[in-house]
Amino acid sequence: HVAEGTEHMFRTHICTECRRCFKTRSHLMEHMRLHFPDPSLQCPTCKRYFTSKSKLRIHMLRESGEKLHRCQLCEYAAVERNTLHRHIASVHGHQGETDAHQDLYTCPTCQQSFNQSQALKSHMKSHHIAQNGQPLPCFYQGCSFQSTDKKLLQKHVLDAHGIKAIECQHHACCALFGSKEDMEVHFRTHQAFHCTQCDFSCSNKSRFQQHKRQGHPGEAQLRCSFCPFTTFNPVEFEQHVGHLHANEKTHNCSECSFTTAHKRVLKRHMLVHT
Repeated sequence: HVAEGTEHMFRTHICTECRRCFKTRSHLMEHMRLHFPDPSLQCPTCKRYFTSKSKLRIHMLRESGEKLHRCQLCEYAAVERNTLHRHIASVHGHQGETDAHQDLYTCPTCQQSFNQSQALKSHMKSHHIAQNGQPLPCFYQGCSFQSTDKKLLQKHVLDAHGIKAIECQHHACCALFGSKEDMEVHFRTHQAFHCTQCDFSCSNKSRFQQHKRQGHPGEAQLRCSFCPFTTFNPVEFEQHVGHLHANEKTHNCSECSFTTAHKRVLKRHMLVHT
């Protein structure tokens, strides 16, 4: 017997392909895209499929390296604002607390005060002034121009050399470069952890360990036997098959048409051919 008024608690939406249950139809429809990939939700770069436009958008931002939300206390940057908020809470949570006896760091230009020196350094970049008071030299070979005003230096580089200067992304560095590639090479010198197999670097140990666990792309493209998914990363391929196709029949008998999802079952079956 079901109590009156509680019927909705037992209503579920069931996937006809894998029998998984969902509380709402919208969640079920999103899940169904795992079984029937939508071409409009495919990444044009890595050909991976996604279940919603928002997930595809976030993935493409990550693919392009466009991290719009930057931490004011360190060089960390994130694609999503919520991710940045979690970073600040977990890494800098204690720094956000106000201490009545703590010395304040004051901006010499606008007199604004900060509780952390890192926050002041990040703020100083907004004034386009070299933080150490030393003039910034023009990076163009053979040019002796220099200035303590970063904005003036950027204008010089554009007017005199026709180059739009790229600023270092580090929160406390005002260095300018002639190309994004040169800036990225320099930026990695600010990082504490450097991958020996690729150019990846970061200042967060857990993020670096996650990078190492993900593996590195190989030369051969790996194609899923059950859906259009392809990748050059063997670790990502194994995760895809294990997560989405765990119940698929992946082990085939070389003697007959028998297939199974479990390797040990195939070994037991092979005994009939001996």
